[in-house]
Amino acid sequence: MDLVPPLTRVVVLEGMAERFAFLEGAEPARTMLVAEEFSDHMPEYIWGENTRKVFEAAERGYGVCGTTHAATAQQALAELAGQPHVVPLNQLALLHAVVTVAVWRNDDELVRRVHAITVVHPTTLQPVAYLDEQADELITDTSPSGLARLGGRLHAAGEELRLEFQRRQDFLQQLLREGVVNPEEVRERAG
Repeated sequence: MDLVPPLTRVVVLEGMAERFAFLEGAEPARTMLVAEEFSDHMPEYIWGENTRKVFEAAERGYGVCGTTHAATAQQALAELAGQPHVVPLNQLALLHAVVTVAVWRNDDELVRRVHAITVVHPTTLQPVAYLDEQADELITDTSPSGLARLGGRLHAAGEELRLEFQRRQDFLQQLLREGVVNPEEVRERAG
């Protein structure tokens, strides 16, 4: 979320208190709706009918970003499709991707890593990246078929994506070489 394009309006949803009044004056294509979490664990989280309203907004062109407790993309989508959310499958297919995060303890420190990135297509889920736990590295499928799967969802050519991956990787490696790891500094440099 730190690197959302600057002209994007980010609306952090107010959980069960959300009334969706912002929908009247917002520009869907330039608005990202953020659900802190899709669950009933806290009042600021989105649940049930409000979850359905979020995905109805997605049908109108709003971006959606949120979290839920699930180990896989399949589990995340099943959670949203099941009770009490009951988000229709055609609306779930509006999501571009599901990113799962693994968390473990290393001595006294919690370690978090992206575990997998799965592209959501209308009828399938296709993994495009996974965590190699031994190497502690995210492996991205940049094969022609992997890029074609991702490009098909993002409406971009495979070669265009490969070049963009390389550009971003080079940029991040340059930041590491310079010791730029503070989120504020990274945001400023990426701006």
